[in-house]
Amino acid sequence: MYEVDNKISVIDLSSIPPHRAYFGEVIYEPGGALGPRLQPDVQAVIVDRGSARISVNGREHILGPGGLICLWPGGLESFHFDTHAATTHRWVTLSFHEAGRLFGRGAATTPAPLIATETHEQRTVFDAGRRVQAGAAGGADPALIYLGLAYFTGVLAASPAAGRGKPVAPLHPAIASAMRMIQERFDQPLTLRDLAGAASVTPSHLVRLFRRHLQTTPMRALWDARVERGAELLRETGLSVSEIAYRVGFANPYHFSRLMRQHLGLSPSAWRKRAWSGGDQRE
Repeated sequence: MYEVDNKISVIDLSSIPPHRAYFGEVIYEPGGALGPRLQPDVQAVIVDRGSARISVNGREHILGPGGLICLWPGGLESFHFDTHAATTHRWVTLSFHEAGRLFGRGAATTPAPLIATETHEQRTVFDAGRRVQAGAAGGADPALIYLGLAYFTGVLAASPAAGRGKPVAPLHPAIASAMRMIQERFDQPLTLRDLAGAASVTPSHLVRLFRRHLQTTPMRALWDARVERGAELLRETGLSVSEIAYRVGFANPYHFSRLMRQHLGLSPSAWRKRAWSGGDQRE
């Protein structure tokens, strides 16, 4: 439907129906960060206030208010938010059982992110998605999925860059292997040696690779993934904070709470309260 380029010749979000859609919003305190993470979905991130520096497979993109970036499955991402002011950003996510087929089989690289500016029509669709989501039983609600598809269809149709995206350099295979283990087994008691074994390198070499390419360490990436998954469970389930902490790999809820505050500026209970009340915006 919308040509993107070479390896990724066609993006047709309707050819493989998504099984889930989500419309979200969060505020990061000054200096907040997210990742590194492997992107499993099709996701649009929109900055309303503040700014975000987003690295995808080692290539950096800067978003200011009104900026929008489309992220594709398989990209290794890190977010660093404005150091002087709180950053408010929203996102629209579509999850696919066979996300790789969106870009054709055998694609050797992840497509470059699509940079755009959110239009009034797209914001209207987003607001509708938030209203529907408030009363929906979950992300599989058909109305949410249709609104998610409508949002991305509008982004792709409106952006002149949709036909000029270039694949970006593939990840170092050791980093990709380690991050795959993190995403698949974050709830297990992984060690640096476990991650290095999955990557077929020594622990010290894996640390060097992560620092060189991602400005972090393998174990920090593991804890970041646990916090991200914990925040999702707080938002989408009624499990207790303690139960969530154990489920995502923390030895105790105190460690979980401390890292939540570091990453998101809120305790787990405050994060859940804001998410459930719909009070994601503040002046």
